[in-house]
Amino acid sequence: MQQIIEGIQSQELEASWRTALDEHDDLKKFGVNAIGLFALALRFDLEDLEGVGVSSIVDGHSDKKNDLIFIDEEIGTAVIIQAYVSKSKKSIAPANKASDLNTAIAWLLTMPAEKLPQGIKSHAIRIRDGINSGIINKLYVWYVHNCTESKNVADELEAVKQTLSSALAKYHKNTIVNQFVSEIGNSTLTEWYNETQSPIAVNEQIKFHCTDGFEVKTEDWTAFITTISARDLYAAYKNYSVKLFSANIRDYLGARSSQSNINNGIRQTMSETPKNFWVFNNGLTALTHRIEFDKEQKTIKAKGIAIVNGAQTTGAIGSMDEIPSENAMVPIRFVSVNNGDRDLIRDIVRYNNSQNQVTAADFRSTDAIQKRLRQQVSMIKDAEYEGGRRGGFGSAIKRKPKLMPSFTVGQALAAFHGQPSIAYNKKSDIWNNDALYSEFFNEKTTGPHLVFVFSLLKSIESNKSNLIEKSKSDVDLTNLEKQRLEFFRLPASIFVYVYAIASALETIISRPISDYFTLSFGNQTAPKNAIKNWTPIISATAPFTRLLAKSISEGLSKTSIEEGIQNFTQQVEVASESQGVAFNRFLKQLRNPSSIKTA
Repeated sequence: MQQIIEGIQSQELEASWRTALDEHDDLKKFGVNAIGLFALALRFDLEDLEGVGVSSIVDGHSDKKNDLIFIDEEIGTAVIIQAYVSKSKKSIAPANKASDLNTAIAWLLTMPAEKLPQGIKSHAIRIRDGINSGIINKLYVWYVHNCTESKNVADELEAVKQTLSSALAKYHKNTIVNQFVSEIGNSTLTEWYNETQSPIAVNEQIKFHCTDGFEVKTEDWTAFITTISARDLYAAYKNYSVKLFSANIRDYLGARSSQSNINNGIRQTMSETPKNFWVFNNGLTALTHRIEFDKEQKTIKAKGIAIVNGAQTTGAIGSMDEIPSENAMVPIRFVSVNNGDRDLIRDIVRYNNSQNQVTAADFRSTDAIQKRLRQQVSMIKDAEYEGGRRGGFGSAIKRKPKLMPSFTVGQALAAFHGQPSIAYNKKSDIWNNDALYSEFFNEKTTGPHLVFVFSLLKSIESNKSNLIEKSKSDVDLTNLEKQRLEFFRLPASIFVYVYAIASALETIISRPISDYFTLSFGNQTAPKNAIKNWTPIISATAPFTRLLAKSISEGLSKTSIEEGIQNFTQQVEVASESQGVAFNRFLKQLRNPSSIKTA
């Protein structure tokens, strides 16, 4: 009977992730690649999946077996994805699709830049530059599909691992890149989805030998601080592996023989001076459902466990070649949250992970400006803004058609108000740096203005997406469309385009603007309608984006950006006569702020 129940639960979980993916109407336009984007959301807690798709999906026919290339320099991560979706109930995915990743890696990491197809060239250069500079230190290669994982695919991926290692060996000898080659099929997607619903993936009762400890208790949570045997932690890792880290944003990154590598140092300490490990290590924090301490037996029983902080310590100990010394002890605090309060659990996870970049916005979520902006946006039809706050576990993968994600809004504000480089390279700094934050989120910033800049960004993304779809069809692109596609392939192109539109606005509406923060479509225009308001402007100015390409190719320097913007604005002025009807209609859609002087 228990096996039947577990089988039903497994089927329900699988159906749940499929249902969650099906509810993402915004991903349907990406076709097969939607499952790759969904996997990214599960693994990296991404919210703006549509925006990620527009920037990550490789366009054109010469993708060299790269379907998606996701790069985030702020978290030092790049993900290369080959995606496959079976329309029938096929039991396993084709292994030849997995082997295609060998081709993808060879082109991205080893082919001379001048021989790279335009569709992957900018991605390849970003990854290579990131690896050489040390910014990218984690490289994932995924075969994502909706079938059952298989030995045939696993065997092919072993060859992919060799290809990846060989390719990275050609980089600077001091370059350290942690490599992860994985098949992401039904079971993995089910497991990841399950983890988003609860932070504790290991639900069995685990016994640890410990020393005396003490309890700290409040009405919301109970904690027990003690010291456990390193041998028990070693055994737990051998049994559960990375499932122990379901509440941790970072899996174990591996250990390499480098004096600067923390994990290698942990293993060395455990091997050479085990009795001193306790005083050399900061210890662990673990979430659990329930704690039972037996003072006489000197044991603690944890019903379920998820290591919130200390993944590197656990992984380093668990991956040792020999069982740790019986003298080796590890400091730990077990925490159980009363009534499973999801908000409190979320905060425990975040505040215990000092390296979690997405906490930047959380520290701003309670300030007066964000409270005001949330209230103002809530008054706008079909608009939602969390202002730095995040939902509970699994919130990132839920379809929220009305949501304007906080980080995307911050990027749109930065780009519109003259900082496209910040929008592209430092999206967390917008929230984390006091000077930058106050530059874009201040007393002049309003909810309707957030909709205004956000909808401009989304309108440009839509224009790019439509062009990519056309390039994949049998319809030939015009020369201007080819030039526009070349522009969109460049990193930061969308943010530079946002700034270009902002710079040309006075020309577009034929009115001087004294304060750009007052610009909006009013508090009655929903984001989806605001996007439509921008569409004619984007269509009219898109041919001039070729003038912005130089500013990006020269590294987003302020001088080159301003030169490109000036040329762009001049072309908009030339076109204003032929686009008079569209430009006048756009002017009428603005809500006549005092900063726009009437003619």
